[in-house]
Amino acid sequence: MDYVIILGTCVLFLVYSKYRYSSGPFKQWQDTQPKFVWFPKYIVSFDQPISEIQNNLQKIGFVEVAPQNGVYTRGKVYGDFSAKHLLLQVEILEDKKSFRLLAKTFVLFDTGDLWRVCKEVVSSKNP
Repeated sequence: MDYVIILGTCVLFLVYSKYRYSSGPFKQWQDTQPKFVWFPKYIVSFDQPISEIQNNLQKIGFVEVAPQNGVYTRGKVYGDFSAKHLLLQVEILEDKKSFRLLAKTFVLFDTGDLWRVCKEVVSSKNP
């Protein structure tokens, strides 16, 4: 019986966390790396031409999945929790000269990995 309560509590926590992540607001990306962010979803403003942002996304492994909407993804749903392998989505908002970065699964917190992905996208010095 105790296992059922523990399992039920874990499932409820996961459902609540997924809901909180998907319905929560986007955080404005800052130039300084945060130490810790709960439910990280970033909106990033940029000054570069949109074509440069699209090239930077492709250089770091993003693939355009909806050309008419400017939506890019990379990663997979399963695997480890590193930002290199996590399923991420970037949506370019051309009219606002910004893009939104979020995980397609949910992420409870960020210690700077997702922030670095945003930095790589806006940086002209990509690997």
